[in-house]
Amino acid sequence: MTAWRTIGVAGAVLFVLAGAGDADARDQPAAQVAQAGLDLSGQDLTGRDLAKEDLRGANLAGSKMDGASLAGADLGSADLSGASLAGAKSTGANLSGAGLSGANLSGADLRETYLREIRARGADFTGARLGGADLTRADLRGARFENAILIRAVLDSARLDGARLSGVLMAGARFVKAHLDGADLSGADLAGANLARTDLTSADLREAILTDADLSQTRLERADLTWTRAKGATFAGARLAWVRAYGGDFRDGDFSGADLSEAEFAGADLSGADLGRSILDGNNFRQANLSGI
Repeated sequence: MTAWRTIGVAGAVLFVLAGAGDADARDQPAAQVAQAGLDLSGQDLTGRDLAKEDLRGANLAGSKMDGASLAGADLGSADLSGASLAGAKSTGANLSGAGLSGANLSGADLRETYLREIRARGADFTGARLGGADLTRADLRGARFENAILIRAVLDSARLDGARLSGVLMAGARFVKAHLDGADLSGADLAGANLARTDLTSADLREAILTDADLSQTRLERADLTWTRAKGATFAGARLAWVRAYGGDFRDGDFSGADLSEAEFAGADLSGADLGRSILDGNNFRQANLSGI
């Protein structure tokens, strides 16, 4: 039988596992398992109810928390590296500063969750719901987000170099000063998103939706915008040198002061676009619609 020991913290009685070799935690009576700095590394907490628990600084590395309830819980600065939280419900939880490198959060509910400055390189957010989540200054390099939902999420100054965001719903999201160089955003919905001063160098934006998005002063050198839909988008002061934008929809777009050197817009629709003060050198506008310019 698994041994438990009790600890009193702030007047509460907490039950924690007594040894690393304990049996499956799911078989134990419902109990609080929270304590700052608690070591639950490698434990099986599948389906456990940890809603509103205090797990700040806890060691949960390699733990299994699939389907667990973490709504409103505080996991600030916790170590969740390599942990599995597939399908976990973490709405409104605080994971700011947590380590999530290599973690599996596929299908997790992370709406309105605080994920500021998390370290989540190579983490799997496939199919996760992150609407309204705060990922400011998060390190998400190489992370996977295919088919996830990040509507109105905040990713200002986040690192998403090489991240996989194909088909992601990100309408109204904020990426101000974020790093997305080499990221895969093909087919992503970024309608109305704020990508001002973002680094999208060599990013894949094929067939992405950028309708009414703000990409002012953004770096897009060598990015692929083939068949991108960007009607009414703002590219003022952006760097679009060597961009491939074949067949794209850029109607009524603002390219004022943008660097379009060597950009390829063959077959694109630029009708009504503002190209005032833009740098046009060595461009390909063959069969492009330039009416109203």
